[in-house]
Amino acid sequence: MDKKEEILVTMTELFAQKGYNTSMSDISKKVGIKVQSIYSHYESKDQIVYLVLKKEIFTLLYFF
Repeated sequence: MDKKEEILVTMTELFAQKGYNTSMSDISKKVGIKVQSIYSHYESKDQIVYLVLKKEIFTLLYFF
């Protein structure tokens, strides 16, 4: 899994635990990278949240 995907997976896990209060620092610590490195893959926390929610919604729709 590349870092970009690992960030999304990690955000999915942390978002389930902490909700929108999940910080970029939380993500970076769990992935093992600097916060600045996240921004080389994504523009903002909101973009990551959007992609996570989009993926989860499409997964739910698949089953209905």
